[in-house]
Amino acid sequence: MRRNILILLFIIFALTTNNSLAQSWKTGKVIFESSDIVGNRLIESLYMANADGSDLEKLTECWIIDGNLGKEYWNFALSPDCKEIAFNIGNHDLIRNVGTSRDVAVLQIDTGDIENLTDSKNDVYCYSPHWSPDGRQIVFTRMSAPDYVNEVCIMNSDGSNVRKIGEGTALDWSPDGRTIIFMRSKWDIYTVYTMDTNGGNVKEIVGNMSFVTDLRYSPDGKWIAYNVQQIGGGDNRVYIMDSDGSNLKLLMTLDGRFYCWSPDSKKLAIGAEIAPDDRIRIWLVDPFKADGGVPERLTNSNREEQSFDWRDPALFHVGIGLQSSTAITTWGYIKNKR
Repeated sequence: MRRNILILLFIIFALTTNNSLAQSWKTGKVIFESSDIVGNRLIESLYMANADGSDLEKLTECWIIDGNLGKEYWNFALSPDCKEIAFNIGNHDLIRNVGTSRDVAVLQIDTGDIENLTDSKNDVYCYSPHWSPDGRQIVFTRMSAPDYVNEVCIMNSDGSNVRKIGEGTALDWSPDGRTIIFMRSKWDIYTVYTMDTNGGNVKEIVGNMSFVTDLRYSPDGKWIAYNVQQIGGGDNRVYIMDSDGSNLKLLMTLDGRFYCWSPDSKKLAIGAEIAPDDRIRIWLVDPFKADGGVPERLTNSNREEQSFDWRDPALFHVGIGLQSSTAITTWGYIKNKR
């Protein structure tokens, strides 16, 4: 009898959870980059809104000029609890036209406070942050003089306990929190690897590629989607493969940038210029259909839309217990709000 009651409670819980997941595409927070015209210059800025398009807020300008110093923010990532944003922060000498620093910083969304988590003095450059699924750690890439070899490093979310776990460029953290995916290059040929978070168990999953730009695991951890920039700095191509590197396929032949998965791991959102539009828009494509199926346009504004992340700190039923995870959805409900 008790066993039957437990089974009944489990079914009710599962149905409730599935219903909440079905609605998750309207919940959570979206952060994105868009351009503003200030004077005669185009300034990239970070914005944030609820997933239904409400409460649009400008968080910071991505390029700020203060005398002879230019300050820029890029490669941002929204924390799983939607309370912080990690990004690269860099200073640029406008007179000599050289970068003077590059660090990983965190923006507290409620207060707007920005805090550097790394310190790039003495020719140390830190960039490309990615949150762990529980939000407690950040993996990033560090490059130091004199050799300037890329190192994959992990630190606590407050910047403490920095440790190197391998050589290469950090790309993503697996949804189960056990694996780091990264890449290495030799003679401009790139290879993607995975390793445990302690640096062990390094495995090659795909190689012989030109430069990899965006890459992300699907929320269920079964697939990986990524961009490859064509040799010589040409168009970007979107690829998809199983998480172990098998079943690699070219998703789209048009020039497009991958941004994020749908929460059910069945769709991809990309940025591309598809005729008759003459601007980069956000499109929804099906990675399991030939050529991505028929793209569905999600955005419709007078600006080019690019570089976005959308997360929902929901509770998912995983295995036999509850696990805090990140539902990543696509962008579309802010399109009439700007």
